[in-house]
Amino acid sequence: MHDDIEDDPSARSRSQNSANRVLTILKATLNLAFADDANGVTTDAAWRRVKPFREVRTARDDHFDGAQGRALIDKAKVVRPAVAALCVAG
Repeated sequence: MHDDIEDDPSARSRSQNSANRVLTILKATLNLAFADDANGVTTDAAWRRVKPFREVRTARDDHFDGAQGRALIDKAKVVRPAVAALCVAG
């Protein structure tokens, strides 16, 4: 699959765009952990250094309806302690 991305600029752009979206979500999660002193995360320097790919397509226009948004928030409440524990362990 890696060769396909190298040979197809469109596939490469889509892959980089996906990576940027994941990076945005990851940084938001880490920033939440950093903002809460109870998590023991003392610096945000590590993830501030990570930069997104440049000159890739714009964000998708995906939107959640109300039920999907509530379900996502409910899942995040379950996952947040685990993410915080990983930040402290790292």
